[in-house]
Amino acid sequence: MTKATVTFHALYSDGATYRVMYDASERQTYLATVEGGFMSVPRFVNGAEFVHYDFNYQPQPGLRGCDVGDNMRRLHASLSLLMPPAKPTVLPTPIQQPEDFRLHIEPDTNSFRALQAAGARGEQEYREDRQRARQQALQTMNQPTTTQVRKTQAARAAASDALHARQRPK
Repeated sequence: MTKATVTFHALYSDGATYRVMYDASERQTYLATVEGGFMSVPRFVNGAEFVHYDFNYQPQPGLRGCDVGDNMRRLHASLSLLMPPAKPTVLPTPIQQPEDFRLHIEPDTNSFRALQAAGARGEQEYREDRQRARQQALQTMNQPTTTQVRKTQAARAAASDALHARQRPK
């Protein structure tokens, strides 16, 4: 009589699977190595990231369906014992400082003229940005859509038919 077989494995993002062993005394999950030893489950293997644990279950022939379902439920419960690898710690992103718009004025210059020049530069930048945005909006509005192309082709075809109808000899 054939015996049921169960193997647990770790699945990685590239589709590779590696056999997994659970040590109940240490409550640790290990990968089985080729040499027959154990190693802790890594987060990344060959550039692929750990996805989840799974199992392969081959029930013995002739086993009732309800017993197979009961065994599957137990195997899914034992998956929760397997400890996934630790996620890498994510460092917080540094807070970006707001842009400094203050105007530096040298002590020996006319401050009013410096403010006027800075205002003129700001106004020129604003006008250039508006002009650029206006040009971009016009370009997107003037892009032909498929419905516009179909209408234009239909109108040209109707005009061509009307022209040919007038030119036909009687």
